[in-house]
Amino acid sequence: MLRTEFLDKLTIVAPAVAGNNVIPIMSNFWFTGDFLMAYNDKIAISVPCKTDFEGAIPRQIFDLMKNSRAKEVEFTPNEKGDELLVKAAASRVSLTMLPPEDFIFKMPASKKNSDLLQVNSKKFLAGIRACLRSTLADSVTPEQMGITLTTKGKLLVMWATNSVTMTRVEIKLTAEPDFDRVILPVQFCQQLLSFASKEETVEIEIADDHALVLIDKIKLFGLILQTEKPLKFQEVFDRHLPSEVLENEVEIPQKVELMLERSSVVADMNAEQMFVTIGVKKGVMKFHTKSGNIEVDDSVQLPDHPDVEKLCVEPRLLKEGLGEFDRMLITDGCAALSNESTIYLVAASASAKK
Repeated sequence: MLRTEFLDKLTIVAPAVAGNNVIPIMSNFWFTGDFLMAYNDKIAISVPCKTDFEGAIPRQIFDLMKNSRAKEVEFTPNEKGDELLVKAAASRVSLTMLPPEDFIFKMPASKKNSDLLQVNSKKFLAGIRACLRSTLADSVTPEQMGITLTTKGKLLVMWATNSVTMTRVEIKLTAEPDFDRVILPVQFCQQLLSFASKEETVEIEIADDHALVLIDKIKLFGLILQTEKPLKFQEVFDRHLPSEVLENEVEIPQKVELMLERSSVVADMNAEQMFVTIGVKKGVMKFHTKSGNIEVDDSVQLPDHPDVEKLCVEPRLLKEGLGEFDRMLITDGCAALSNESTIYLVAASASAKK
């Protein structure tokens, strides 16, 4: 097999290989004879890969192939099937190989009775990118560890929150899905960004406990995150931004980006006071940021925006997504950035309340 071809396959599957896991098989690349795959208890990825052996070899094979300049690579299992000799030019590497009996996961086949979500790829991937900003990798709360998809007729609503920010994305569908709500894990969504970027339409099979995508012979599996008490996203959103308040949005002035840059520089200097104080009065929005003896004050015209006495938020959170939005709203409880399909909320800073 060509080394570059093999490395390409390893690169695709590598995100599903676990680190130092208590279950050794999860830290390996699996070879089934027809496929190369990996599974880490959250996602699984498989690609076609013909080999004359079956078994699992350590994830270090990835680095070995990256650091090789050989044109071809050869695999020779020993008689017992517990070692694999990998030949690449003058290099010879012997790797421990776990038997196929140790495989604890089997990639499910597509099922006709699964719910199918068909959605415009460009809009869906843009929604994923926006929502990932509001997820929290080390959380134990399902809604913070993934992106929640809800449906209302032919409308798909994507939600994400990390308790400080919340993102809502709305996408119109051509067909009405059969599911009401599902939480896709962050890793699954991140891989979709990589695999589906050239597709016009994304098709996701939604089963009881997993989601499955087939793109250009790559299979991506993700365990659906389960929760006994689903977060009522719309109710939380409405508490922060009732529809009548949202109507007060105004166009974002160009100067706001530079104002947030300056505020972020100062705020990041003070771990105990990493916020900017924002106020709006008589059509003028003012920023005040302080760190020790350093203070920065900025202002910009904001016609037609209601007066707001004070809002303290982390400027970096607003700065991160500013370029994607064209409208904004400041209240005494949160800041909101929005465009045609997406609303991004940043709650008042907890450190400012101390």
